[in-house]
Amino acid sequence: MKKRLLQELDDLLQSVEFTHNAFQHVFQHAGSGMTLTDENGTILEVNPAFSAVTGYTHNEAIGKNPNILRSFYHDNKFYDDLWEKIKTIGYFESKIWNRRKTGEAYPEILTIQRIINPKTNTTYYLAVFSELHTLGSNIEAIDLSYYDALTQIANRTLLQEHLKDTTCNIQRATAKKENSHFGTYKLILFFLDINKFKMVNDIYGHFIGDKVLIEFVTRLKKLLRQTDLIARCGGDEFVIASLVSEPKKDASTLCARIHKTLEKTCHINGKKIHIDTSIGISEFGKDSSNIEELLNDADKAMYFSKKHNKPCMFYSDLSETEKRYNPYGK
Repeated sequence: MKKRLLQELDDLLQSVEFTHNAFQHVFQHAGSGMTLTDENGTILEVNPAFSAVTGYTHNEAIGKNPNILRSFYHDNKFYDDLWEKIKTIGYFESKIWNRRKTGEAYPEILTIQRIINPKTNTTYYLAVFSELHTLGSNIEAIDLSYYDALTQIANRTLLQEHLKDTTCNIQRATAKKENSHFGTYKLILFFLDINKFKMVNDIYGHFIGDKVLIEFVTRLKKLLRQTDLIARCGGDEFVIASLVSEPKKDASTLCARIHKTLEKTCHINGKKIHIDTSIGISEFGKDSSNIEELLNDADKAMYFSKKHNKPCMFYSDLSETEKRYNPYGK
């Protein structure tokens, strides 16, 4: 469908008398996000769907380069190959990860076509994109290697990509002293482990255990913002990555809300099951600037949260002896 739309636009642009009116009508009413750039990659026009998906208003986008949407999930070679293909055959289509104004990364189908005005020989680039979750039956196009098959949330691989992207943005914004989303907010990780989950599997079986995991995730997702990421990292281990303005206060508030939402008994296949969790928290920059260490810090704080029967624990609040302790023999 997008190929036909692009071809129609290309044909319209060949006809001088219909160029403006017809192009503007299709451009403004298309359900997919669209951008028109000049040969240098400067954005000349965006449509309403672009703003709805990315969060950038028309005025914010005009004059910028499309790299404002770059998620850093793809390396430079990916973009070099992209433009080589456009220069060679005038067309590119692929699944790609981009980033909203809020910093949230999302998957989309992106199509770029080169359009040449035959009268002036001026080159333009028209990009059309659709968020994958809005494509109905095309949802299977998402790379499943990034998602947990049972709960349909991110897995550890996508979590690490997300953290790499987010920490790079934070470090860059900090170095430039930007008063931006990444320059003013702090990244915190919540490491969650479902208490006595093994007992649930042993008593009721893995089928019920899987239903418990799904219910656990469903309840947590209702508490999170679009910019938060929740990932399943192991059997009953989950991580939430969140950007907050006041780490201690905001983290404590979310922990309290998590425990509150888990108070209600689960009714699964006629069984009444209570879910509870232990939570450990670490903060990027304060506890560590290394992603793996930051995850381990949150994991360790979770261990002592469980050991001391506390709702949550911050890695920064652990004693020096606890910080040195290796509970898993890793």
